[in-house]
Formats: sequence, structure tokens, C-alpha cells
Amino acid sequence: MYKKILMAVLLLASTSGANAAVINFSFTPSDANLFNINLPTPTNTLSAATFTLNVAGDFNFSSEHLTYNVEGLFNGIVLDNNTGNDAFNFGNGDDPISSNAPSPIVTSFAIIPQITWLQIISDGIINLTFTTTRFVDCCSGPDVNHLSGSFQTRSILVSSPSIFAIFVLAFLGVIFRKVTKQKITH
Repeated sequence: MYKKILMAVLLLASTSGANAAVINFSFTPSDANLFNINLPTPTNTLSAATFTLNVAGDFNFSSEHLTYNVEGLFNGIVLDNNTGNDAFNFGNGDDPISSNAPSPIVTSFAIIPQITWLQIISDGIINLTFTTTRFVDCCSGPDVNHLSGSFQTRSILVSSPSIFAIFVLAFLGVIFRKVTKQKITH
């Protein structure tokens, strides 16, 4: 029993813990209604991705909203008073920002399922597009005052030294077992 506990502890200690990859993006405030960016990214992961979105602008009616598209595989409409057409929840039923002035930055996050995330990153680039409706127009400043976010993934990785340690522990376990059996039979 103690051998198994010792082996489990040593095995856990030999693995490198959770590894996080974060890919950030941001756009300069603008009157443009189309924001497009290609982000280089690793082509493999062992987890889903958390997509964080920070936005501020003139989104005070349901006709003033922001559409997001991640390579046609993960898309929707935010800040349009409809929680059924996107994976984000900015609170209050995804209500539009209730002001005709530039809004404060609001933040929400959505989970991109692992199978979809693997398709998105398969070519090593994330093509990310945001489009605002033509009604987004505020005061004399930019229509979109802030647009930024990130993609974050987590995976458990085993490093090469950890694999070596596992083999050494297994070898020592076999030797210990043989020595123990010989002592019992004598």
C-alpha cells in the first residue's frame, strides 16, 4: 500500500503542472465598422478555450450591436438585448448599454469547445472579425472606444525529464518488488 502511495506522489511531483497559453488582441478606437486580425497561435491544445471580450462604445439600442466571428466556427451578436444569439453574457440579459454617450468598458467571457478550438487553430492562425451595425455612432468620438480581449487555454503537459523520472520510478519499483519477494520466500 505504501509503495503505491509513494509511486503516486512521485509521479505527480514529476509532471509539470497546468500550462496556460494566452493570446491577447486589441484594436485602436475607430469609426470603422469592421475590425479584422489574424493571430498566430500554436496548432494543438488539450482543452477548450476561454474567449474574453472587453468592449466600449455606443451600443444603446438593439439595432446598435457588435457581431463577432472566429473563422466562421464561433460567432454571434453581443450587446443587442438578446442572450440567445451568442455565447457571451454581459449581464442584465445582455442588455445594450443604456446611454447615448461612450460607455464604460464591459467584459464577459465565453467558452469555445475543444473540438471547435482545434479546428480554429489547425492552420496556426486565428482569423478574428468584429463588425458593428451602421447605427453605432456616438458623439464626436470614435464609435468603438475600446475593443480587446484574449483567448486562453489550459493543458497538462508532461515534460521530457518527467517521462525519464517515470521510467526510473517504474524500474525501481520492479527491483523493489523482486527484492521484497526474495525476502518473503527465504
